[in-house]
Amino acid sequence: MPLDAELTRITPAATDAYVGIPAGDRPRIDRSLGWIEQWVETSDYTVAGAYKRASEARDRGRWRDMNDTTLVQYMAPRFDLRPPPATPSEGDLRTIAAVNDRISLIRRAFSSTITLRADPTGQTTWERGPGQQVTLSASFLSADDNLRTSILMAELVAATPGVSARWQAGYADLIQMIRQGRERLGPESSPP
Repeated sequence: MPLDAELTRITPAATDAYVGIPAGDRPRIDRSLGWIEQWVETSDYTVAGAYKRASEARDRGRWRDMNDTTLVQYMAPRFDLRPPPATPSEGDLRTIAAVNDRISLIRRAFSSTITLRADPTGQTTWERGPGQQVTLSASFLSADDNLRTSILMAELVAATPGVSARWQAGYADLIQMIRQGRERLGPESSPP
C-alpha cells in the first residue's frame, strides 16, 4: 500500500475485536482509535525530524533558522529542555530521542488486533505495554468524540513504559499539538 494511502486511513484495522460492546457504539470507538492512530503516526515521524534538526543545531553550534525550532520550543517546558534559540545540550538530545522512542512504543499498540471490552461498572483502561486489551467504561461509551478520544489518549500514554506520571500530560499535549499543526485528522475542537 502506498504511504499516502496508509496516512489517510482514519479507522483502525478491521481485525479489532469487540467484547460486550453494542454494534451501534463500534463506529464511534473506531473513529476515536483511528484518529489517535493517525496522530501518533504523525507524531512519530515529526518528533524524529525535530531530533534530527536539534542534533544538527548542536553540531553547528546554532539553529539553522528559527523555523527549525517550533516543535522544540513547544516541547521545552513539557520535557525540561532548554528552549531555542539556545543550542540543544546533549541532555536535550537524549530527552528528544527518549520522547520519540516512547511515541514509537505508543504507535506499536496499533500494529496488531486490539480487543475492546465493555465493563459497565469499571474504569476505562489500556493494558500496560501498551498492550492490546482495552477496557471501556459505561461513561466512556456515552461520551462525545472529543472526550472519548481524550480519555483513550490519556490511557494509552499512561500504559506506555518509560512515560513517567510527571510527563504523561506533556506527551498527550505534544501529540495534540502536532495533530493541530497538520491537516485536520479528527475532532474539530481540541479535547479537554
